[in-house]
Amino acid sequence: WNDFNVYIMELIRFVLQNQYFIFDNKIYRQIKGCGSGQPLNHLLANIYMFYWQQDQLRIIINHDNEIEPRGLSFISNHPLLMYSTLIQACLMRAALIRSKVSDFHNERHDVQIVFLNKGYSMNFIKEHVEQLFQDFHIFNWKSNLNQNTYNKMREEIIEYDQQHQEMKIKQQ
Repeated sequence: WNDFNVYIMELIRFVLQNQYFIFDNKIYRQIKGCGSGQPLNHLLANIYMFYWQQDQLRIIINHDNEIEPRGLSFISNHPLLMYSTLIQACLMRAALIRSKVSDFHNERHDVQIVFLNKGYSMNFIKEHVEQLFQDFHIFNWKSNLNQNTYNKMREEIIEYDQQHQEMKIKQQ
């Protein structure tokens, strides 16, 4: 496997060092990164995510207390549905960036506190938290959400997010 890894790294290095593009009828060599939309980008992102999910990379989320409590406001002309999707979007984001169920619970708790502090009712918050878990096939999550069920839910959320991103790209 060591030789294989070395060859893969050499191949990636070769590809990254030999990327060219045409702009204004001139040929340029790209010296940093990878051209957007290139298949190699997706591969490298998947490799990064694989190691991140194996807990070999840790991400620390810094919550800025000067910004976040003011980031939501219940007084608005937006329909109520928008608020429910906002709660669910916050929780899905937490699942996308947290590989451990305990870290996810901490993020979920923080999200609930932010919404409570902005005047959302606890019943409203609980209803939409429950709905997210049901949407991803976790029923009675308070007693059934262990690391294994969380991993399955997380896989579904990652797949959903990827499909959503692909749809956005197609619409552009």
